[in-house]
Amino acid sequence: MEQKLVVFDVDGVLIDTKIGGLKDILTILGKGAKVEKLEEEYQKRKKFGPWGLDELVLLYKGFSKMRMSNIATKYCEQNLMKGASEAIAELKLNDFLVGAISSEADFVVDVLARNLSLDFTCGTVLEYTNGICTGKIIEKVDRFTKAELLKKIMQEKNISRSNIYVVGDSITDLPMGQVAGRFIGFRPKTEIIEQVNFIVREKDLEKILPLLIFE
Repeated sequence: MEQKLVVFDVDGVLIDTKIGGLKDILTILGKGAKVEKLEEEYQKRKKFGPWGLDELVLLYKGFSKMRMSNIATKYCEQNLMKGASEAIAELKLNDFLVGAISSEADFVVDVLARNLSLDFTCGTVLEYTNGICTGKIIEKVDRFTKAELLKKIMQEKNISRSNIYVVGDSITDLPMGQVAGRFIGFRPKTEIIEQVNFIVREKDLEKILPLLIFE
């Protein structure tokens, strides 16, 4: 039987957040006012395409990777979506490959990979010099990159489209969702409701299991 693969988005799916881990952690670091302005601008621009990642990462300039990682570790533990650990454990017991593809930063995605025992992760890679963030991006993951990364994984693992499932919640997951055989909207925003194959409205990732294991 061919391998099945589930790809999770991070913000709003694996992490219970309204504006995203990058922004939440910047707020913890004292950049709340600037984050608020960027979020307002992002809401105006998001339907037209990717925007705001470079501006957000620039605000991390001067912070140590160790401090950022320590905050991310505590943040992910406190804001892990209900049912995330249980759902992923059950999927792996049923021989699914499970991973995450997100615009979220490497220092956040790495924590989730470790805590949830994910098979693979793809996130935005930040630049550091002597352990200090430069405010620059080495590898950017935006909504379109997500789709290309998923295609690459499908080819590497030799998994057909019909056995690919994407769990997302927003317009930034749409290109990736269109690559998959099934796009599950987890508490989806209005902008993608008509584009998903299934909708889970309850804030509990275990509720996706019947759509995957017992399909």
